[in-house]
Amino acid sequence: MLLAAIRRLFSEDYYVQIHENRYEILPLSPFGVSRSFPARDAFSTSRLLVGNFIAAETLLRDSLKHMSGGSRLKSYRLIMHPRDKSEGGLCEVEIRVFQDLAYGAGAHDAIIWEKEPLSATQAKALWQSPQ
Repeated sequence: MLLAAIRRLFSEDYYVQIHENRYEILPLSPFGVSRSFPARDAFSTSRLLVGNFIAAETLLRDSLKHMSGGSRLKSYRLIMHPRDKSEGGLCEVEIRVFQDLAYGAGAHDAIIWEKEPLSATQAKALWQSPQ
């Protein structure tokens, strides 16, 4: 209980849309303006949305740090939403890649979202009733 309360105090929620070589990040706590973070080093390949894991993780970590004002004390709850190269749904390996990206970037909780794009209100509501 105490750990959960402390975690919430230092936690921020973000909705991360993953595009080919780019993240679109929307802050959810409090609601804010979406920002785009293009990759300096390509992380997508011709077949995979995330083909270079280290480049994708580094960009996500740096982007979240930028969004949170550079604080090292912050932890995150992330909704990871792959938007490109996901026709037909994600396989178990791809889901694991997106989970590992979130946790490697500092998240303490992550939801992988495969459905339609979410508004900020819908994304925030996912934490009350995860699908």
